[in-house]
Amino acid sequence: MTTKLPPVMPALALFVLLGCGREAEGPALTVENAWARPMTVQMGEGGALPGTSSAVYLEILNRSPGPDRLLGGETDAAARVEIHESILSGDVVRMRRVEGVDLPQGERVPLAPGGLHLMLLDLRRSLVVGDTLSLTLVFQTAPPTAIRVPVRGAGEG
Repeated sequence: MTTKLPPVMPALALFVLLGCGREAEGPALTVENAWARPMTVQMGEGGALPGTSSAVYLEILNRSPGPDRLLGGETDAAARVEIHESILSGDVVRMRRVEGVDLPQGERVPLAPGGLHLMLLDLRRSLVVGDTLSLTLVFQTAPPTAIRVPVRGAGEG
């Protein structure tokens, strides 16, 4: 007796096989070239004085089967992490907060000096060249991703 498979079954099998192959390739979102600017925090009687900030720069490669969006981050080095964009207005560079960064499927998205970046606001400690900080990136679809970010000067590679 011969059983005929419904036409959708070969497509479903191919989808499952391709899905398994993607898992073997590694994470859907890859974070590369991360670094943070050094910053000295003034200390008071109760700890770090508020108002000191720094920036984190990195690249995100989206290998997932669809788009995603970076929503922000968390770190124990700062009270909050926000996404900011640098904008040239006349002769003055201003920063404004943005709600997220689109991560198109198959593309590398840079967060770099002079453009989009992560702001570490109200630092809790100084960031010294040679140190590292832990940062968890929060995405719309992908799970949170914990990374280690070296602190270095802008001219260092």
